[in-house]
Amino acid sequence: MPVVNVRLASGSASPEQKKEVIEGVKDVLHKVLNKDKNWIHVELDEAPLNELIEIIEKARK
Repeated sequence: MPVVNVRLASGSASPEQKKEVIEGVKDVLHKVLNKDKNWIHVELDEAPLNELIEIIEKARK
């Protein structure tokens, strides 16, 4: 049962786009890992853009 966390910049996606992202992640895990979509859980959170930039910058070091 894969659990995936996705963090987007606050206000960067509409509710419809968020649903598409979740379904897209499920599609990839189903296709690549042959996982049952009913057992894939995707959490989508929003955070301020500056917080996400800090995370990315730290990861690049």
